[in-house]
Amino acid sequence: MKIAFICGYPFGLRGTPGTYKFIEIFNKHHNILVLSPPKTKDCIYKNKSIPFIPLQQFNKDDILPKHVISILHAFKPDLFYLFNFPKWPYFFEKLKIHNSSAKCILDIKTPLLAHGTIRKEIQEKCSAVHLKLDGIATLSAESVQTWIPNCTIIPKEYPLGIDTRLFKPKTDKKRDIPNLKFVFIGTLHEKRKIITLIQGFCDFSNKNNDLPKLDIYGSGPLFKLLEEYIHKNNIQNIIKLKGLMSQTELYSILPSYDVGIAWVPVDLYNNSPSLKLIEYIAAGLPVIATCTDAHLKLLSQGFHFNICGDNPASLSEELNSFLNYNIDNKTVSNNIDLVHAFDYDIIFKNNIIPFINNIMHSKNNMPEQHDNPIYANNDIDFADKHIKTYDSAHDTIQDNKYKLKIIILAEMLAAGKGGAERVAMELADEMTRRGHLAYIAYQNKGKIAYTPKNNVVLLPYNDLKILKDQINHIDPDIFFVFYFNRKLITFYSLVHGTKIPFGMQECTNPVRLCTNNWCSIFGKSQSMWEREVIASGATRIRLTMPGYTHSFPEYIQPNVYAFPNPAFQQNILASPVGTSEQRKIILNVNGFKPNKNLITLVQAFFRLCGDFPDWDLKIIGKSLDDKKPHNRDVLHFIEENGLLNRVWIEGPTDDVYAHYASSHIHVIASLSEGCPTVVLEAMSVGLPSIGFADCSGTNELIRHDQNGLLASTEDRISGLENELHKLMSSADIRCRLGSQALEDSKQFDPQKIYDQWEQLLYESAEYKKDPKRLFREQMTIDLERSMHARRMREKLMQNIEI
Repeated sequence: MKIAFICGYPFGLRGTPGTYKFIEIFNKHHNILVLSPPKTKDCIYKNKSIPFIPLQQFNKDDILPKHVISILHAFKPDLFYLFNFPKWPYFFEKLKIHNSSAKCILDIKTPLLAHGTIRKEIQEKCSAVHLKLDGIATLSAESVQTWIPNCTIIPKEYPLGIDTRLFKPKTDKKRDIPNLKFVFIGTLHEKRKIITLIQGFCDFSNKNNDLPKLDIYGSGPLFKLLEEYIHKNNIQNIIKLKGLMSQTELYSILPSYDVGIAWVPVDLYNNSPSLKLIEYIAAGLPVIATCTDAHLKLLSQGFHFNICGDNPASLSEELNSFLNYNIDNKTVSNNIDLVHAFDYDIIFKNNIIPFINNIMHSKNNMPEQHDNPIYANNDIDFADKHIKTYDSAHDTIQDNKYKLKIIILAEMLAAGKGGAERVAMELADEMTRRGHLAYIAYQNKGKIAYTPKNNVVLLPYNDLKILKDQINHIDPDIFFVFYFNRKLITFYSLVHGTKIPFGMQECTNPVRLCTNNWCSIFGKSQSMWEREVIASGATRIRLTMPGYTHSFPEYIQPNVYAFPNPAFQQNILASPVGTSEQRKIILNVNGFKPNKNLITLVQAFFRLCGDFPDWDLKIIGKSLDDKKPHNRDVLHFIEENGLLNRVWIEGPTDDVYAHYASSHIHVIASLSEGCPTVVLEAMSVGLPSIGFADCSGTNELIRHDQNGLLASTEDRISGLENELHKLMSSADIRCRLGSQALEDSKQFDPQKIYDQWEQLLYESAEYKKDPKRLFREQMTIDLERSMHARRMREKLMQNIEI
């Protein structure tokens, strides 16, 4: 199931573990996407495996921008899961307009705290749209009423959650009375009545010779005022403000305290469960808690802790009586046993998944309703079959390797079934399968040519400025670009000046790139120099053939990886010999660009078709567009020479291997290539290929008269005619070359190729820790050239306008 989570506050914000830990559990079982405002310095959650898309400030008129709509369309969620925030109704309405088939759940974790006119406006809007929701989940049914007065949907209540594995309680601790150490953790906000807490504790401590101490952890707008208050009243020896501390550190020191104080004002938070009370108990601490209904509910469930009012006198009195209270370690152990029911995994299994399954399997969109605000808790037995377990492929990840967050840019992914785009998607798929988080960005031209098999995050873009902003907020470990022209300069600029490492793959051979594709107004030499300048800023470069490495100067070469694309072994193999009863096929795939030189293949075949009446030529790819001169030439030649029944032009296919397997010869007539995927595909099914001897890439994969044939280029038509004649006239040669091609394809085993890819990405990501390292390394090899390249790169960036 695909779930899109909508958060009104930055994802991973300090003090919101109920949201980010909740989503973390979902990420183990489902394909998810999180949309929230950009992360800030107060976002402490650092899990790289959570796919995140930044949203700008919510605006009623443009609350769901076009680029976000495009991302959601690409993601195709089955369910939207919204967490409460004041503008959720506006967001929800837009979601339903653009994704009407997806179900939608609202999760209300906190009560509405707004007052006056603002509160009334929020409640009116929430009430107006809530019946279009498919369900409401909440920690407290009473909190639902603060947002949606007279709500008629029965909400699903679930308990507050913690990760019990993070706590190491001490159940046999001896406490030094009255030298007890108390602890309070919470947001330092006026609404929390922290000064009232301090007043009550100081009154208690004064009565006991100032021996009991209270440490306060947290931050907020009241921090400075509290510092002044503590100093003014000279109580620094009793009250200490500890500030912020990471969750891990906090959990590790909690057992060193004697008592936890769960201080929750009754008037505002009466029905809101106290996370800190649960955490104190999980850490093995006795607890004093204010008498909210939420705390009293926990007492009714079997927990043991002391209760006080939310005023200084009541707190002081209860704390004082606590000194005479016999702290029974059995009671502490009992509390710890009970708190395991609040573990995130248990809550997810027993509450959330049954609730969602019920909604997803319902035949209509109307949630269960009631006529009055008396809520029922409609539990559903959990079915393990609805939880998706981890794929065994995740076991291939080495435990000592951290997971990467990768953004791959394949600009033309939605423009057609190109080889580079396929390689990019397969790379993203494999890295996701290995446990990394992979995004793939592409120009939003419609439906993508290749669909991911794993949880790759699709990032369509119409505006490079927005893409740049998204990259910076996602903050990947590496930004890796598949490119084939001068746009590389613009793509590099998307991360220039940041700490994000930049990597690149050239999707063609260096000569063709600089001679034809780069299109510098100053010619080939300028193209080669600009290519070098940008490449000098790449932490790792992937080339498709080892022979291309020397196209870069020595100071760049250490960062170059050169290896072919993978050849995926197929269950179905070709039979190049064929039978006397069947027509035999010469196959050409994706041959419609001028560089693919299709006209030469058609002309060579024409010379042979009279001598071989049982052979046909099949061409797979986009339909020939007669508006382009090179295509017109092919179509005209076919019609003029009566080849309409011998040359078959078929459209794109989703099962290209079936065509290879049913063919007898494969021909690639290209004038130049990078790493021709079509040759690897033919090899993987045991189909012999013919190419030209001077075609880079092709001439490194095809070994003449061993696994295929290379045609002479003196007279291309005659050269190709001669090699075709050899194979068309000899089943034995076809069989011998096809068998060797299949054997050779094993050296391009995907596991080995993707191990090299993964190593490349890991090495590239290491530069994020020290962005200046790349330049230092290059200077040790060629000081003058590397410095000049750096200066020129800065000049290029000054002239880039996105």
